[in-house]
This record gives sequence, C-alpha cells and structure tokens, in this order.
Amino acid sequence: MIRSLRMRLFLGVTAVTVLVLGVLSIGMDEAVHRTLQAEFDSVLLEKARTLASLVEQSDERMHFDYQAAQFPEFAAGPRSAYFEIALDGVSYQRSASLGGGHLPLAGGDLAERKAHAFTLPDGRKGRLLVMAFMPLTDTSEPDEGRPARPRPPPQGVIAVAQDSSMLERTLGRLRLLFLGLGGAATLLSGALLVWVTSRAVRPVGRLAAQIEGLSETDLAAVTPARNLPTELMPMVDRLNGLLGRLGEAFGRERAFTADVAHELRTPLAGILATLEVARSRPRDSAGYETAIDKSLAILLQMQGLVENLLLLARAESGQLAVKWEPVDLGVLVEECRAAFEETAARRGLRFAVAVADVPGVMADREIVRVVLYNILDNAVSYAAAGSEIGVRVLGAGGAEGGPGGGAAVEVANVGHALKEEDLPKLFGRFVRKDPARSATGTHAGLGLSICQRLVALQGGKIVLRLEADKFVARMELAGTNP
Repeated sequence: MIRSLRMRLFLGVTAVTVLVLGVLSIGMDEAVHRTLQAEFDSVLLEKARTLASLVEQSDERMHFDYQAAQFPEFAAGPRSAYFEIALDGVSYQRSASLGGGHLPLAGGDLAERKAHAFTLPDGRKGRLLVMAFMPLTDTSEPDEGRPARPRPPPQGVIAVAQDSSMLERTLGRLRLLFLGLGGAATLLSGALLVWVTSRAVRPVGRLAAQIEGLSETDLAAVTPARNLPTELMPMVDRLNGLLGRLGEAFGRERAFTADVAHELRTPLAGILATLEVARSRPRDSAGYETAIDKSLAILLQMQGLVENLLLLARAESGQLAVKWEPVDLGVLVEECRAAFEETAARRGLRFAVAVADVPGVMADREIVRVVLYNILDNAVSYAAAGSEIGVRVLGAGGAEGGPGGGAAVEVANVGHALKEEDLPKLFGRFVRKDPARSATGTHAGLGLSICQRLVALQGGKIVLRLEADKFVARMELAGTNP
C-alpha cells in the first residue's frame, strides 16, 4: 500500500494524464484517418466521374474519348491504378493495367458512390469505388436524308481502384507520432508533477518539523508554515485547539499533583507531630491513647481523601460501571439524612425534608448515595449554625413530577460568602471558597467535582444556584440509560 502522499499524487495524476492523452490520441487518429480516407475516396470519385464523362453515345454508336497520355496512372506498371466500364452489364472498356482481368461491377447500392477496402488484382491493398452513370448523348442534328433513330442510352457502371498503401503508411506514421507525443507529454507532465508536488508538500514537512519540536512542557500553538495549503489550515486550527486543551489538562494535572501533595502533607505533619510529642517523654496509658486516637482521626481523614481521589480517577477514566436499577429517591434521601443527624444536632441544624410523589427512577443506587452523601455533607459542614437545611425530592418537571421518568433532589442551606461567578469554579478540584477551611478528607474540595462526574455517568447533571442567602445544589437524574 502506497503511504506517500507525493507518490499517490504522482501516480494518480500520471494515470489520469495517460488516460486523457490516450483518449485524445485515439480520437485524433480516428479523425485524421477519416479525413485522409475521405480525401482519397474523393479523388477516386473524381476520376470515376471524369472517365464516365468520356463515354458518349452518337446515333447508335458508343464512343470512349480516352487518351492514355492524360491518365498515366492507369498504364501497366508496378503501381498502376485500375478502371473498368460496363454498359448494360457487358464490359466495354478497361485500363491497360488490368490486362485480361476484371473489376467487380455489381453489388451494393451503386448510387451511394462510396469506396471500400479492396485487394487489387496484383495483391496490393487498395480501395475500390463502383458507381452507375448514364453515357452522354450526342445532340447534334443528324445528316440530311438520314432520319434519327432514337435509341435509349445504355446503363453504365464504372469501377475505379487504386493502391492505398501510401495512405496506410501515412496513417501509420501519424499513429507513431501521436504515440511518441503522448509518451513525451506523459514523461514531461510526470517530471513537472514531481517538481510541483515536491514544492507543494514542502510546507507540510516544515509543519511536521515544527510539531516534532513541541514538548510536554511547552505546548505552544503551531504557527502555520509559509505557503501552507488552505486545505491544511483546518488541521492546524484543530491541532492548536488540541494543544491548548492538552496544555490546560497538563496544567490541571500538575496543579492536581501539587494540591494532593499539599493536602497529604498537612495530615502527615499532624501525625508526625503527635507521635513526636508522645515519644518525647514517658506518659501514662491515657496519654498514649489520646495520641493514638488523634492519629487515628487524622488517618481516617486521609483515607477519605484517598478514596475520593480514587473514585474521581475511576469516574474520569471510564472504569466506573453503572448498575442500573429502580431507585426510590425519597427512601435514599432519608437514609443519607439519618447519617448526618448527630453531626447536625451538634451544630444546632435541623432538616426540612419534602418528598413529592415521584415514582422510582432508573439509576445506580450506590453512586446516587455517594452523590447525596457529599451534597448533604457540604450542607451540614458549611451551613450557618442553628439554621435549617432544606431537602426536596422533585419530579423532572417540578414539585409535582413531570414526563420522562426523571427526578431531582435539591439541598439548600444558608450561610455562604459566594457570588454568581464563584459557582462554576466549585466543580474544580481542591476548590474552597474559604481558605481557612483546610480540613482534609471529604472537605478537601473534591466533593462537587466527584458529584458532577458521577451524575454525568448516569446522564444527569449537578446545577448550583444562589437564592438570596441560600446556596442550592440540585442533582438531576434522567432516569434512563444514556
């Protein structure tokens, strides 16, 4: 298989050139052949008419006013032409070149006056023309005392044949000429095509060299090479778009790595400090238990962070399989709310749950549980102390439900310092509006990023909005397998 674009262009255009020149040469050869043959046949016809005009009827006698010196081509010789005249089917006159031979004087439509290929009496290739004619009649006055005896003129037929070998040789030379010109034109066009394609693909080579010079640390936009074909400009634009997205992705990954290192450094430093303090002097069992409990709490926070990171990585790489089953959102919301009852009570928070009469939706129960848990955890953690957290289960069309089998869950809490422009940023990794909130684990700024990925896997979405002093997180589920 030919992979070179230059070779494909060369072979393709050369094949087309050969085809076009071949068809053109065949057409020209046929046109020239017909033209020369028509000229040859017109000469035969003119000779036949001239010879026919020499046959004259006078009274009851026939005269053939033929002078051999005027028609040297009909004399006997190696390259003679031939003619024969018949009157009423009887041979009347023939050329000296025929000797005792004859030419065919019958067959076909004699009025057509068309020549055709014929083998001459001496074996040469030639052309024969046969036509009918009426002899001329002498209209002069008859002699006195002798009455005119009208006699109907006889039916005359004349055949003229001539050697066509010179015509065939001329046509052969023209065919060779056409073939040579076609071959020369093909070679010339091929050479020019190689030169043109080499110049045409040169900008592509410069573009390839520029792309090869890019590195993962410097994904600058590719500058279109000078004289780059217009057809390749969309490719450059798409490549620059891809490089831009790759640069952003690499930047996010570098920032993500730095953020993970920062998030893990804080709890590790806490564990290290706790253990160093515990080891600095002998303590009683209660002191060691306190150090162990503190270290265990920090490790649990680290475990939550690592699990969230793994969950996010699996969701982004498509390794998280969705198990579709009917899910009662009202029941699932109540289970997740109950898990935060004690934490909410310590902060004086209360839940206001409203569940519409919504049929079960098709979703992955455990994934929806993780999303609800993260949303409720954020609300319990960041809501103003002593406030109310509103939880509503809605149909796809609103509180009364709607078509399509979808459903939504809204969680609203008061106590935030957000602006509208902050909302899209909350889906980023390790994003926290309040830098003072540096707790690790589930509050490392991964919750909403994970929720967005997990809900998207099920054909849904997370919508954030502000309503006066309330922050509202809405999870929408399509209820069908995307």
